Amino acid sequence: CRVQPSAITFNAAISSCTKGGNWEQALQYFRMMIQHRAQPNTITCSAAISAFKSGADWQRASHYVAMVAQSKLELDTVLFDAAISIHEQVGRWERTSFCFNEMVQISLEPSTITSNAMISACERAGKWEEALQLWMAMAQSKSVLDTRTYNSAVIACEKAYELEKVCQLLSAMARNKVEPNAATYNAVISACEKGVQWEEALRLFGVMMQSIVEANTITFSAAISACEKACEWEKAIHLFKVMVQSEVELSTVTFNAAISACEKGSRLEEALQFLSDMGQSQVESDTITYNATISACVKCGRWEEALQLISVMAQGQVEFDSTTFSAAISACERGRVWEKALHLFNAMPRSRIDPSVITFSAT
Repeated sequence: CRVQPSAITFNAAISSCTKGGNWEQALQYFRMMIQHRAQPNTITCSAAISAFKSGADWQRASHYVAMVAQSKLELDTVLFDAAISIHEQVGRWERTSFCFNEMVQISLEPSTITSNAMISACERAGKWEEALQLWMAMAQSKSVLDTRTYNSAVIACEKAYELEKVCQLLSAMARNKVEPNAATYNAVISACEKGVQWEEALRLFGVMMQSIVEANTITFSAAISACEKACEWEKAIHLFKVMVQSEVELSTVTFNAAISACEKGSRLEEALQFLSDMGQSQVESDTITYNATISACVKCGRWEEALQLISVMAQGQVEFDSTTFSAAISACERGRVWEKALHLFNAMPRSRIDPSVITFSAT
């Protein structure tokens, strides 16, 4: 006789496939379960959602979570974990918050996975205060705080320019013996850069270099930018050289920070060299790149190079902005080339750029 598989059989098969990383087979069993009209339960639903997650099929997973929420199934922590993680991944802050509040209302204790996903959702939505409140609630409830928990809270505060809170979270990590990773250091150094705390940024960079955590493009870019904002151009260039020696991938952001540091230090030759190196390294230059280099020309009274860079931008179809024109016109003004300055000024409306206060003062 032909034996019909039961819900228990399907549950075991789906769970086994999910644990083994065979999400495609898990979904196939789930479809068979529906075809055989076997009633899915909480275990099945959790496993199916996990399978969708493993296959990065976030839209289908999110749709399935909504179906489960409308069913009469008894919801458990595992199912909420999956649902909140799904909504967090697709950037649905309202749904993530709703699921989390529902979990609290039915007296289910959020797991570390749930809380991490919720804090991460707050970070993505730019709600740093909510992220910090959740982190504090986890700490007070003696939940297990891991690196991801701290990172989500740190990144949320970093994006909100809350340097003091970022430093407090980093200190808490050290007290609780939670190991920071590259994402942790990147966020903290970026926070120092935004807060113009270049010395602290370099101190943390040094700590990272002495640890087993490898610095990456984001790390170096943030540290170089911190030095650039503090007008520490020598240190910025030194970091850039260390980056090259470490064979870390160079980016447009990295070059822009180095060139901007040169501009602030009136180091035109170094700025032009970095611009040349960008082309040789096949790193794309942008408006910020040229603006900083043109500004360096202005500071050094080299209006010919400024106009050459304007021509290069036009040929390379790099977008102009008011800063570009202002810097170039200032170069012409310093070189007493009034006709060229007026020509650039008259070209601004054609580029759909309104003359700025700086431009008027230059002309």
